[in-house]
Amino acid sequence: MNGKIPDYLLKKRHLVESVAFITVFSALFMNLYTPFSSTAWFSFKDPKLFLMMVAFYFVSVSFLSVSKMLIYNFNKKVRITYLIYIIWMASELIFLALFYTVFTGVFVVTDKEMFLEILGKATICIFLILSIPYTIITLYAAYSEQDRVVRLLNKGTSNDQHNEKKMINLTDNNGNLKLSLDLETLYYVESQDNYVKIYYDGGNKISSYMLRCRTKSLEKSFEGSTLVRCHRSYIVNTTKIKLFKNDKKSTFLILNHEEISPIPVSSGYIKNVMAIVAENEKQR
Repeated sequence: MNGKIPDYLLKKRHLVESVAFITVFSALFMNLYTPFSSTAWFSFKDPKLFLMMVAFYFVSVSFLSVSKMLIYNFNKKVRITYLIYIIWMASELIFLALFYTVFTGVFVVTDKEMFLEILGKATICIFLILSIPYTIITLYAAYSEQDRVVRLLNKGTSNDQHNEKKMINLTDNNGNLKLSLDLETLYYVESQDNYVKIYYDGGNKISSYMLRCRTKSLEKSFEGSTLVRCHRSYIVNTTKIKLFKNDKKSTFLILNHEEISPIPVSSGYIKNVMAIVAENEKQR
């Protein structure tokens, strides 16, 4: 539960698609459910109920959109774990169930004794309306991510210029091959608890891939390459170093890509990093 959720679940495209899918699915669900419920009032035929339905949907979709925007920005600052993600989804459910109950009690059913009945049925319906689309779109996102990795593997192992490339094969804790990259495209690796985040040249921008693996195990597989540990949380490709920058008592590496922030270098690793950089220069 404390593990970080996959990055693809918090990509902007995935979040936008989830709101759109929930909106369409909920409209179909309520259209089928309303005739069989004593508390549902949605209608496409009655003008008054239709306008009320539009107003309810406008507020609900706006809330979901704001919720996705917040978690997207929140993810940039804080590590989103599975527990945080579940609590966030549950908060959406609770808000929408309460909103539907209050909205119904104010504009449709004035009998206060039905409050708990409406709330109970609303909670069940909204749970289904949210959980089914979330499950489907999450499975689709996982499939798309796996397909992307497979395509990267196929591209990396293609025969074109195969002899000119040095491939780095990345495996998880179970020894399963997850990603294969041309060494020249890999910039650095960042440790994040039980995961490592691989930063590489994705074409037009720096891309990243989250791998469940210990940094120490990964460091051993990099022996003999231009990849070296420069900090307890970072392994850097020394061929990508543009310059060393001293800031008071700290040293940072500036890599030759403007999207990458300066990477810290620990005093215990700096001599080894500089030695490998010097060796790279000799071999050029």
